[in-house]
Amino acid sequence: MHSSPPELTPLALRAAGISQHGEGPVWDARLRRLYWVNIVHGQLHWLDENALQRRTLAVPPPLGFVAPTDDPGLLVAGIGSSVALLHLETGRIETLAQLEPPDAPLRCNDGKCDPTGRVWAGTMSTQPDAQPPGSLVSLNSSSPLQRVLRDVGCSNGLAWSVARHEFYFIDSLAHRIDRFRWDPDTGHIGDRATLASFPDDHGLPDGMCIDTDGHLWVAFWDGSCVRRIHHETGATLATIHLPAKRVTSCTFGGPDLATLYITTSHEGLSASDRAAQPLAGSVFSVTPGARGFPADSFKLRSTAS
Repeated sequence: MHSSPPELTPLALRAAGISQHGEGPVWDARLRRLYWVNIVHGQLHWLDENALQRRTLAVPPPLGFVAPTDDPGLLVAGIGSSVALLHLETGRIETLAQLEPPDAPLRCNDGKCDPTGRVWAGTMSTQPDAQPPGSLVSLNSSSPLQRVLRDVGCSNGLAWSVARHEFYFIDSLAHRIDRFRWDPDTGHIGDRATLASFPDDHGLPDGMCIDTDGHLWVAFWDGSCVRRIHHETGATLATIHLPAKRVTSCTFGGPDLATLYITTSHEGLSASDRAAQPLAGSVFSVTPGARGFPADSFKLRSTAS
């Protein structure tokens, strides 16, 4: 790790622009492309390595997340309260599963693929009182979805351990990261334990990713930072401060997977806060001295049970 804070720069600021609610960054190593979403406007953005201009695809909002599939022309996405396949060239949407009743005030939030090719998607309430609660589901292409967790306040960050026997999960409204035993063959989780809890003045833990040392990089909504969290003790190992209060998620990418891409939001900020944070909503990049893994992809023809 760096002995001094790493240099933080907006990622291709003129090209990448500002998102009201930037979220869900994911690096597609095959295409050398960074994807991220603007949840509230239903926009999928991507920027190819060395590209000077971003591309944007309009999707019916809200667009909670995207993740690669084993077909580079398709992404798996959380759209509304469903998981769907999204065709990049045409924008065509193929619904795979409806996660919640269509009339329920719930939507997809964060989602990610696990190392076996399943997609995991979390939902959250769209009501101010957070009712009804959301849930976390997993899905592969050959079997019905599994409802993995219920009574989730705000389903957010997901990661799987380097050794592939543990699963990490963030319910933002619980102010903590939980750790589970995970069976890659069945997708089942168990033996839930709290890895780390955070006081209110840290902000809410949001999206996260994992590095090759097994440690977690966690974005903090209303915390103006990303923290590196020890995967066994829950201790904070490093902090990256950002010029934006609402930090939403992060992912490793770049040709050597040594660049941390960080999304931010200006959703809900007052006019004075917006003026004080002109870069809120930008995507930032930093080289923190750690490396990540290629993003796992959804297997369109899965053999998992």
